[in-house]
Formats: sequence, C-alpha cells, structure tokens
Amino acid sequence: MNWTQVESSQIAEVGYEQPTRTLGIRFKAKGKWPASEYHYSNVPAPIHRAMLGAESVGHFFESEIKLRPDLYPYQKQGEMLPPKPEPVDSALMKVDRMTAAEIFIPGNMDPILVAIREEVTRQAAEIDKTTTAGLKQLGSLAYKVTKSKTFIESQRKSLVAAEKKRLQAIDTEGRRIWDILEGIADEVRKPLTDWEQIDKDRKARLETTLLELLDYGKVHYAATAEQIKEAIDRLNAIDTSAMEEYSGLAASHKSNSLKELNAALTAQLEIDKAKAENERLKAEAQERETQERAISAARFAREAAEKEAEAERQRLLAEKQEAEDRAAAAERRAMQAVEEERARTAEAKAKEAAETEKRERNKKHRNAINGGIEVFLISIMEECESTAPADFAKAIIAAVSSGNVPNLSIQY
Repeated sequence: MNWTQVESSQIAEVGYEQPTRTLGIRFKAKGKWPASEYHYSNVPAPIHRAMLGAESVGHFFESEIKLRPDLYPYQKQGEMLPPKPEPVDSALMKVDRMTAAEIFIPGNMDPILVAIREEVTRQAAEIDKTTTAGLKQLGSLAYKVTKSKTFIESQRKSLVAAEKKRLQAIDTEGRRIWDILEGIADEVRKPLTDWEQIDKDRKARLETTLLELLDYGKVHYAATAEQIKEAIDRLNAIDTSAMEEYSGLAASHKSNSLKELNAALTAQLEIDKAKAENERLKAEAQERETQERAISAARFAREAAEKEAEAERQRLLAEKQEAEDRAAAAERRAMQAVEEERARTAEAKAKEAAETEKRERNKKHRNAINGGIEVFLISIMEECESTAPADFAKAIIAAVSSGNVPNLSIQY
C-alpha cells in the first residue's frame, strides 16, 4: 500500500492499494486514544484521489467514508473483527466499477440509469422527511448520485483527452502528407506557375500603364500652363498600339485624358491671361500711387520748407525785437540811473541845505537862549552888584530852581 502524508488534525497518512481497492487511514494519537490504523474495502480510486485533493481531508473522510460502512466495510489493523455482511450490489456501485469504454457505448448506460432512478426513488420514499436526520439522509442519497456523475465525468474527460491525442496525431500526419504532396504538385506545375507569373507581371505592367493614362487627366489644382503642356506632350508620346489586348481601352483612356488636359490648358491660359491683366492693372495702379506719393511728398517738402523759412523769419524778427527791447531797456535803465543820480544829488543838496538851515536855526536858538540867560544873569549881577560872590551864586541858584530863568533848570 502506498502511503501519503496529509494535513489534518486527526489523520496522519492516507494509503491506497489499487488491485484490492483498499483505503488505509492512519490516525494520530489524541488524548487517551493511541495512534491507530484502519483499512476500508471497496473504495474506488477516484474516491481516494478526491480525498487527497479535498480542502479538508478529515471532513471528507467523515462524510464520504466513515458514515458509509455499508459501502466501505472497515477493519482495524491489529485486531480481528467479525466479518461485515456483503453490501447489496446497487446500481450506483455498478457505475463505479465500469470502464470508460463501457460507459460511453451508445445506449449502454440506459438500463443502469433507469435502475439508479428506481433505486434512489425507492430509498427516498422510505426516509422520514419530517426530521432533520431524514433530510440529511436525503442529502446523502443525492450526493451518491452526484458522486456517480462526477466519476462518469472524470471518465469522459480521460477518454476525450486520449481521443484528442489520437486525433492530434492523425491531424499532424495528415498535414505532413499534405505538405509533401503539395511540394510534388508545385514541382510538376513550376513551368506553368512561372509562365503564369510572367503573364501576371505583364498584365500588371499594362494595367499600371492604363492607370497612368487615366492619371494624366487628373490635373493638380496648382499646375501651371507649362506643366499641363508638358503632360500633353508626354501623353502624346505614349504608343497605345503596344498595349496588346488593352490597346482599345488604352486609346480610350489616352483620348479622355487628352480632352481633360486640353480643357485644363485652355482654362489655365484664360486664368493666366486674366492674372496678367490683373497684374498690369495692379502695376499701373502702383505706378499712379507712386507718382501721387512723390507729388504729395514734394508738396509736403515744399510746405515744410515754407514753414521752416517762415519760422526762421519769425525767429529773426523775434531776435531783432528782443535785441531792440534789450537796447530800449538798457537805455531806460541808463536814463533811470541818470535820473536816480540827479535825484540823489538833489536830495543830497536839499539835505545839506536843510542841515545847514537847521544848524543856523539851532545856532540862533542857542544864541537866543544864551542871550536870554545872559541878560537875566546880567540883571541879577546888577542887582547884586555889592553882594558877595557867595550871595550872588545863591541868588542865581534860587532864581533857576524857582523857574525864573527861561530855558534853564536844575535837576536834583
């Protein structure tokens, strides 16, 4: 038996023996329970492969193996158990033992499918559908049918893969034979193929010439009359009689293109004529405009010169007037200076005369005052002629202090 280690909280290894269809389970030690090994009989190889590929190996074992002792009787290794009764050979179990070749013989499965329907329907009718356990039994019964369906599908894929491989080999060999025969046919046909290619190239050249004959009639919008004439000359130089079976069509294309070119040439010549006339009129207009600008420029220059001469004349007049004004002002200033000098001289003379007169008045005034005092003093002296000098002095002081002497006073 070949053993495979698995990831599970309960199972350590899963083994399988193909000839005897025996599934081996080695359980891990857990608590008071030691490690143990069980063998399950009548387990198909797809069930073993599905268990190894299951997301939970332990859950798959519980639901698909352990709970179906009627399908998969077991025996613990190391002890002898009483033999289990042989399970009834059901229609579903027959499917698991069939080969792909047997399953896919047209109509061969029909009796078995009828038997499966009758068997499953009978078992479902015996189940109590009002209890949770009964509903779970229905799910288990449906799963048995699904398991047979999965087994048949795996057999189909295996058979189809083998058939695809066989058909691919046939297809590859067929393509190889095809290529060899095609090579032989190409070798035999080569002279004809070469001739056909030469004739094809000839026709292509002639057809290209036909297209060129048509293209000659397509005048570019910017083409000049000289270019159109050159195109007409090149087109006339083409000998359409050398076009073999296309001679008639080539002559027609050439004639049509010549018509198009000649019409385009006539139109272009008219356009050129009109353009030349426009250019002439434009040149004349430009010439008139040039002359008018020259006349206007001369007039402007003359007016500018006249304005400049007038401005110069006005400037000279202004300078002359300014010089005259300066001279008059200088003369006025000179006369004013003379007048001012005369006024100063007269003022000085008047001032001097006034001062002289003042001095004379002051002199006369002082003389008058002095004369008055002198007269008073003389009168006092005459009165005090026999008086002592001290008494005379006292008499003068008394007279002055009493204000009897005009213009003479004493300040204490």
